[in-house]
Amino acid sequence: MPILPRLLDKLAPTALFARLTIASKMLLGYMTLVTLTVVVVVYALVSLQRINSLNRDIVMVDILMEEAADRMLDALLAQDTYEKRYLILKSRDMKNLFEKRGTEFSASIDALRNLPGSKDLPIETISTLHDRYSDLFSQEIRLIRGKNVDKAYAISNGELKDVLDKLLEFLRSLSSRAN
Repeated sequence: MPILPRLLDKLAPTALFARLTIASKMLLGYMTLVTLTVVVVVYALVSLQRINSLNRDIVMVDILMEEAADRMLDALLAQDTYEKRYLILKSRDMKNLFEKRGTEFSASIDALRNLPGSKDLPIETISTLHDRYSDLFSQEIRLIRGKNVDKAYAISNGELKDVLDKLLEFLRSLSSRAN
C-alpha cells in the first residue's frame, strides 16, 4: 500500500466518522461550507470598507486639495501678468486686479487649511512666500510712484521672479501630490 493513503488514513478520524449517521455527516459537511462562506463574506466586507474609506479620503481631501492648488496656480500666474502690465502701464486697474487675484489666492489657502490632514502640507510656507510676493509688488509700486522705475524693474526681474518660481514649485508639487 502506498505511503500517502496510509498517512491519510491515520489523519482521518475514522472512529468518529464511523459513529456518525449520514445526516450528521451531511450536516458537518454543510457547516464547513457555511463557515467558509461566512469567512469569505466577512473578508469582502472588510475590503469594501477599506476601499470606501480610501474613496472618501480621495473625494474629501485629495480632489479638494488639487482644485485649491490649481486655483492658486491660476491666481498666481494672473498676478504675475498683472504685475508685468503694471510695470508697463502704471495703471491702477492692474494693481486692483493684482489685489483681487491675491484675495482669491488667500481664500484657496484658507480652504486648504480646513482640509483634514492639512498639517502635513506646506501651507504656511506657501502663505509666507505669497505674502513676500505681495510685499515686493507693493515695493515696486512705491518705486514707480517715486519715479525709480529701474529699481522696480530690478525687483521684478530679480527677487520677485525668484519668489514666484518657488511658489510655482510648491504649488505644482502640492497638485501632483494630490493627484
